[in-house]
Amino acid sequence: MHRCISSISTLLCRSEWGVLVELLPPKRMGFHCNDPALSHTFSGDTISWKWLLGISAFLPLIMMLIAEKKFHPENVSGKSINNIRALNWYKEYLFGLLLNLVLVQMLKMLVGAPRPHFFDSCRPEEALTCKDSEYVNIYKCTQANWMHEANKSFPSGHSSLAVYAGLFLIWYIHTRKPDLSGYKSTLVWKLQVLCLILTVLCCISRIYDHRHHWWDVLTGASIGVAVLVYTESAPSYTMVKNGLAYFNKDERAVKMILAQGVL
Repeated sequence: MHRCISSISTLLCRSEWGVLVELLPPKRMGFHCNDPALSHTFSGDTISWKWLLGISAFLPLIMMLIAEKKFHPENVSGKSINNIRALNWYKEYLFGLLLNLVLVQMLKMLVGAPRPHFFDSCRPEEALTCKDSEYVNIYKCTQANWMHEANKSFPSGHSSLAVYAGLFLIWYIHTRKPDLSGYKSTLVWKLQVLCLILTVLCCISRIYDHRHHWWDVLTGASIGVAVLVYTESAPSYTMVKNGLAYFNKDERAVKMILAQGVL
């Protein structure tokens, strides 16, 4: 099941959601005329999606490679297992990252909730003729480039990804931290606090930028936590040259493989 979901996640991300869009045409919720919650001005992103995705994809890998080499140097039959161990941790992280992206994008298309800057970005023709708090179900965006993006408020992808990445790193540091004392021990928990602060700031920025409602951010954060729990509780596998070796955070499998001269 774990491998099946991982394969589906990878396929969807590589096809840029093409298959998903065909199976699940984006839904669009209606709006209430003159709704103040949708009347904010679009001012851009404090943290762009490209920056968040890039940092979330590569920073953990760099941290894991450095941490395993510096704090857990180990050799089996003259071969270092530091990189193998780091890559296995990263594989777990990447699986959750892809699963997170798939779930969030599916929900965005299934719900189709308008963003706080909906009127400013979509500029529906019907908003000019409707009265009071009349509910408009069918409308057309006059801004073609915002036709689909203006209705992807729920849930917050930034919050979901930031929470998953931040908490995973906090958990990884806690799990793999060596026995340190003095200022070195202080640096470890300070690094964890830094991850938490950056995670919270990313979530808050989505509300501050009027890109999401507070409930979008809260739901996105909850998805990030749920994916993290699932990722770390499900069985994991790592690919080796002679097939699949079970690696449920148990390094004996990798050590046995190296000792046998497989790698």
